[in-house]
Amino acid sequence: MKNISNSQLLTLMILFLMGNTGVFSIGVEAKQDAWVAILIAMLMGLILLKVYLSLQNKFPNNNLIEIIEILFGKLFTIALGIIYTIYFMYLSFLILFNLGDFINQHLLINYSNLLIYTLIFINIIYVTLSGIETIGRLTEVLAYFLIIPITILGIIIIVSSKETDLNNLRPILDQGIAPVVKIAFSQVLTFPFGDLVVFLMYWKYLNSKKRRNKISIISIIIIGLLTSFSTISIISVLGVKLTQNINTPIMVVSHIINLGENLHGVDPLVVIIVFITGFIKLTISFYAAVLSFKTTFKLKQDKFIIILFALFLILIANYLFTPVEFMIFSKKSPENYIQLIFEAAIPILILFIYYIKRKKSA
Repeated sequence: MKNISNSQLLTLMILFLMGNTGVFSIGVEAKQDAWVAILIAMLMGLILLKVYLSLQNKFPNNNLIEIIEILFGKLFTIALGIIYTIYFMYLSFLILFNLGDFINQHLLINYSNLLIYTLIFINIIYVTLSGIETIGRLTEVLAYFLIIPITILGIIIIVSSKETDLNNLRPILDQGIAPVVKIAFSQVLTFPFGDLVVFLMYWKYLNSKKRRNKISIISIIIIGLLTSFSTISIISVLGVKLTQNINTPIMVVSHIINLGENLHGVDPLVVIIVFITGFIKLTISFYAAVLSFKTTFKLKQDKFIIILFALFLILIANYLFTPVEFMIFSKKSPENYIQLIFEAAIPILILFIYYIKRKKSA
């Protein structure tokens, strides 16, 4: 296991936060104020990030599981280590299922889901077996030479299109700020900003730890602004009702945007962004589960864990739900509140106990 550079950490975090956010309409329960909810959630995410970074700064050379062991001992570590492994696997399952469904609809149309999941994980197994440094290099190349330029181009195209109508964003805050804050906390905070809890498994590998805080804050701000602007673009083109009733509104927008009399749609640009960012987010979440399990049981090799976990996710994603059943499950499950336990409650509790122990020992 080698280390990652500052530049690689920035691209890892940016692509991770972008993953799957392009597929769904985030915060649309706030209607035309969805973009405001995203900005509020970004500010909440910065507070949550402060908790993560405070914890990491106290133990700069340890990951989350190692920190738990230092503070609570071996038995408690095994329990929480297994729980966090399951949680990271759960995140990976959600990403895999959504990414596989997206590929089935827009890339490998009518192909077997099992084949799609297998192809995805063949690449993930190859990348993760190479270690965190390889993942960092991959994201660095993809971000600077592909994703960021395409994203900027796509936004410019949408904003300058004649299909864009900013009146769809009015009235602003007609129900007041309170409902928007509630949606920001209960829905947008956990996805995508709270997902950064996985980086408590990665920050220890940063070469220069002095810039860790700055890089992490910058990544949240970039994605918060970008996602908010993307949501403004989607609602401006589709309107609130249509945005709320479509599973992948960005694909609808990309299809109806006209670039000229003879050129229609920016579908290829959107498909590239969604596929690559989803793949990177899945890789990072999946490898966090592997690292969590490996650290919990102090295993030296992770090859067997990677292959076993990959097979488990493929089978679960293929046989547990159909896309329709998964949509029903997602809407009925208390997923966001479950995530708050792992992304907010436990890290805050760990940090609180650290301060209590330090005060007692002083």
